[in-house]
Order: sequence, then structure tokens, then C-alpha cells
Amino acid sequence: MQLAVNIIVLAAIYALIACGYVLIYRVSRVLNLAHGELMMLGAYMLLATASLFAGNPLTAIAAALALSLLVGILVYVLLMRKTTGEMVLAAVLATVALGILIRGAVVLVWSAQQQYPAQSLAISNPPIALPGGARISSCAALLVVTTAIVYAMLAGRPGTLVFDETQHDFRHTPPSLLKFLIEFPFNLIALQVVAAVALLLMASVGRFGAPENPDRVLQDGKLDLIGNAANLIDHAGHHAAVLRRYIGMMLQDTGRLMRAPPQLNDDELAAWLDKTRAARGARSDCVGALARVAAKPEDLVVLLTEARTIHRYRKDMLNGVSRRLGDY
Repeated sequence: MQLAVNIIVLAAIYALIACGYVLIYRVSRVLNLAHGELMMLGAYMLLATASLFAGNPLTAIAAALALSLLVGILVYVLLMRKTTGEMVLAAVLATVALGILIRGAVVLVWSAQQQYPAQSLAISNPPIALPGGARISSCAALLVVTTAIVYAMLAGRPGTLVFDETQHDFRHTPPSLLKFLIEFPFNLIALQVVAAVALLLMASVGRFGAPENPDRVLQDGKLDLIGNAANLIDHAGHHAAVLRRYIGMMLQDTGRLMRAPPQLNDDELAAWLDKTRAARGARSDCVGALARVAAKPEDLVVLLTEARTIHRYRKDMLNGVSRRLGDY
């Protein structure tokens, strides 16, 4: 029996909420999905007025009703009247946004904890005994009776209820995409889309168009660094030693890239490179280049010529095409 009483009380609550949904939609043709949040806001307004008018429950209830009426008028003037006669989707988006706004405001002001307005109103809520051992609180019983009275009044006499739709601006207008985008709440969506596109263009503008020229200052700095290094080498006077070292490093680096045995010295590595080059159908003379360097170790002309030759052999061995790279 107690379960049946609890079901009746819960059904009365949902019946009142459904009644509000239907009345608003039948009168304005607007589907108000924020109806539950507005009812919740009215309850929290009662909690606020109960704290403000402690010990005067009638005054607190009257003030809560007045505030709820004021909120309803503001919602109608600022939102519902603008969506009257528009597409259903417009009202759905607008009222969903309103519901989210109300829930956030309630949590910020009153927190998410459960509240008890009856304690602040200092009114008792004694239980009422029912047959079968069931009990129902006085407020729950008043809720069930109120729901029954509301639905009895709505039933009325049999007949047809007619609304003059011309008084609510229910006029047929031809569809227009521009009008659709500039009307509330779709103008907010259109504004967000425009802002997103603008931000995307601003973020990607540097990725399109012709490539930018490299910074000349950086290139000049590299050239200055190379020039200073060459001047230091020239000032030291060890040109022959630098060229001999360069030839040896080119041979070792080429052998490393060509997977030569690591234990080979310069002469053995030069012979291995000539043999590998011949196996690929080309000709090189790394052994001869080393022999000419060993014969004239201080002759700068010979050393520079053989350094260029070793450099050319290295490029040809690694790239497979002779005289194409253009850097020798």
C-alpha cells in the first residue's frame, strides 16, 4: 500500500509538469524544454524568500509567487515571444540553452546540496495515516489534491477549445535562409561559425602562398663563419696538413657509407673502394690519388687536385651518376 501511495505522489508531480508543457505548447506553439528548470527555479525562490521572511510563511510564499511570475514574464518577453511561430528547432535550442543557464545559476547561488524549504518556513508537515498502514505527508497530499483539481478544471465541459492564432503572430511567411540565420537563436550559431572560420584563416594564413625567402642575415652569418675559419687556417699556414686530413676523412666517410670493413687503413680502404667501384661498372683511382699525395705531401696544387678528385669519387659512389651534382 505504501508503494502505491509513493507512486501516486510521483505521478502527481509528473502530471503537473506535463500539464505545464502542454499548456505552453498549445497556447504559443513553442516547445519549452526549460519548463522543469523554471519550476526548480521557483522552488529555490521559495527557499530564498523563506530565509528572508523567517516566521512569515504566507509572505514568503506570496513573494516567491511574485518572483516566479516576474521570471515567467521576462522569459516570455525576451525569449518565447521571439520564437513564437518559428521553426520548432529554434525553440528547442533556445529553451535548452535557457535550461542549462538556469541550472548553472542555481548551482552557483545555492550549491547542489538538497534543501528543505519547509524547515525555513517553520511549517509542520505531519503524516496522514491511510488505510492499509500507509502514510502520506501533508504536503504530498496537498500536491495530489492540487493535481486532481487542475486536471478537473482543464477537463471542463465537452467541446472544442479554439485559439485565435492571428493574435500570436502565427502568419505564414515564405522561407528565407538569410532571415533564418539572422534570427535568434540561429544568429548566435552563425556568429560562432563566422568567428571559427576567421580564427582558422588567421591561424593558417602563414601556411599558404609562395615560400618566404630565407633570412639574408643568417646566410651572411654562415658565409662570415666560413670565411673566418678559412682566414684562421690561412693565417696558421698548415694548408697541406688540412688538405691531407681532408682526403683521409673523405676516404673514411665514404668507406663507412659503403659498408667497408672497419679495420682497413687508408691504402687498403682506397683499394677496396676502387674494387667496389669497378664491380659497379665504373672506374675510380683512389689508390693513385693517395700515391700522388704521398709523393708530394707539401705541394698544394697536387693536394687540392687530389682532394677534388676524392670528393668527386665520393659523390659518384654514393649517388651512382657521374658529374651530375655540380658541386665539384
